[in-house]
Amino acid sequence: MVLSLVPSTLEPASARRLASLLQHIAAGASQQDLLGEVAEIARSAVDAASVAIGLQGAHAGYIEIVAAAADTPRDLIGMRILSDESLAGQAMRTGEPAETSYDEAAQHGLPRGVSSAAAAPILGADGSVRGAVLALNKHHQDRFDQADVDCLRLMASAAALVLHHEQGERAMRDQRRELDVLYEAVRTISGSLNIQEVLASVLDAVCARLEHHSAVLLLLNDDRTHLFIAAERGLTDDERDVQLSASGGMAGRAIEDRRPWLIADCDLDPGFESIASGAPTRSAILAPIASRTDVLGLVIVSSLQPHAYSANDVQLLDAVAAQAGIAIENAWLYEDATRRAEEAAALHTLSQHLNSSLDLGEVYRAVCTSAAELLNVDGFAVQTIEPGKPHIYDRAQIGVNSTFAERPQAKLGEGISGWVCEWMTPTAVADVAADSRNRSAPIEQFGVTSVLCVPMTVGGECLGALLAMSGRRRLFTVAEMELLYTIANHAAVAIQNARLYRNARDRSVALRGYFRRAAQALGTLHDHDSFPMLTDLAVRMLDAQRAVLYRVSEAGLELVHAQGFRQHGGPEANLAAGDGLAGSVVRRGKAVRLLNPANDPRYSPYAWLARDRIGAYLGVPLRFDEQVVAVLEVFRADEVPFSKDDAKLLAEFARGTRLGERTAGDRAGAYLL
Repeated sequence: MVLSLVPSTLEPASARRLASLLQHIAAGASQQDLLGEVAEIARSAVDAASVAIGLQGAHAGYIEIVAAAADTPRDLIGMRILSDESLAGQAMRTGEPAETSYDEAAQHGLPRGVSSAAAAPILGADGSVRGAVLALNKHHQDRFDQADVDCLRLMASAAALVLHHEQGERAMRDQRRELDVLYEAVRTISGSLNIQEVLASVLDAVCARLEHHSAVLLLLNDDRTHLFIAAERGLTDDERDVQLSASGGMAGRAIEDRRPWLIADCDLDPGFESIASGAPTRSAILAPIASRTDVLGLVIVSSLQPHAYSANDVQLLDAVAAQAGIAIENAWLYEDATRRAEEAAALHTLSQHLNSSLDLGEVYRAVCTSAAELLNVDGFAVQTIEPGKPHIYDRAQIGVNSTFAERPQAKLGEGISGWVCEWMTPTAVADVAADSRNRSAPIEQFGVTSVLCVPMTVGGECLGALLAMSGRRRLFTVAEMELLYTIANHAAVAIQNARLYRNARDRSVALRGYFRRAAQALGTLHDHDSFPMLTDLAVRMLDAQRAVLYRVSEAGLELVHAQGFRQHGGPEANLAAGDGLAGSVVRRGKAVRLLNPANDPRYSPYAWLARDRIGAYLGVPLRFDEQVVAVLEVFRADEVPFSKDDAKLLAEFARGTRLGERTAGDRAGAYLL
């Protein structure tokens, strides 16, 4: 079938070589070898001294010899000839074969020694001229005939087939390369939900396939005003801190248009802003990184050579960037979900810890430890404002220089934390040394480069501030500020509760000291009518509402005095021996404490309980001469339990007032009632 297409003038040997050539084309032999074989077949078929194959050169107006069949082919390969002054150029301009004799050779710019020449254009599948097949010096004749021209036309078709096949092979290789890159990108980029691993794998996939001097992956900040470097290859330490505007220049255009940009020569495009400050960037590709709904950032690959990238490279980078956008968004979603779950668990644990302690020191230490772990910072500090005092005090710190707490205490309004406390406004500072607020109370000498500071407030009152500190430059996010705000709210409530407890405890200690002194003073009195005063003091001392004093007699328990009851609704005047809670106190000789005493069967003799609700009960035995001679009962309306300290305090009060002797009757001698 192949031989049937060959002109009858083609010798069988040349025909067989042509058929073999077609098989080699199908087998994927190299373009250089195949074009060399075309030249050899043409030389033999037209009986020429030499045959050359020239292609349209990269420089306009020139034909470059890429293959030749001659006694010394190396002398021809690589030669450039002017297309306007050559026979090959004529064939390429007209699209038709051309031939000349010795007499006409000089007119076609043929070199000295050429007696005859013929050329046939190499036409592409779309009719475009790719080059020409040029035969020189036909043996034994002064010019090439029509049969030779037809053979050269056939050889030109074979050369066109080689070029077309090579073009197809190149396209297939590019497609395979793109598919390989995309497969590798999908496998590596989408194979992790760790954002740093995703960013690193994106650049690894890009740098492995594209020539580059530097490769940078930039992400938009929270305000979407600037692009910061999230991952890079080939930059210096100083260049890693560079930020690009998201609204101007080539980067802004790529984000706005959501399409890649190829910059063949940066010298001709002043809109390109190079990140690398060393050697000048000559060419670059910019591809936006987009998620399903929005643009996330940009990938920039740059080279020191102009025209380093092709349209295929742009498509490849755009495809990788598209995959990166999906992977980055998934990683962020996973990271956000994981972070929220961890934060929720940590905040729950912190809240339980804070709510279970009323010790200020424990509260400060718990906040420091938990917040430092949640925010992953180098150091953390808790600072408080004391009511009526102008300074801000360091209460606890972790991970900072030991001299941090030894520095002079700043006043309200001084330093970054003082400003936060004064204005009750959070702030994030990437470079504390450059912040004007830091000058009045500097902290950079303690190894602090960046800080996130939020106030602790309760009911519009500022209790202090929390400081998350980093030893390296760090841009704290809005999410991190919200997290620290949540911690500050928990801490503020815990600190306020601990302060209230401390104040109440101090007041309670002072009040109980007062009652002890009062009891000792009353104990020196011998007035029988002091019982109302004594029971009233017992009620006030324990924040109760009612008190009952029973004397132990041979008949049982006799009411001595009741405090806090209505005139017609007081307690039972007499109880049988051992009855009621009072009887139980006498039998046991120990104090009895109860919540909801109405549920206790020992409370049944108290008829007044049906009328008045009681939430807590305390009864203590009163002794004289080593015997229980009376019972003092105290009642609370609310379900606030009496503590062991309350029972101890009431017993001490009774001893101080000598209440047992007062109720002992004849056994007390001078204290008869």
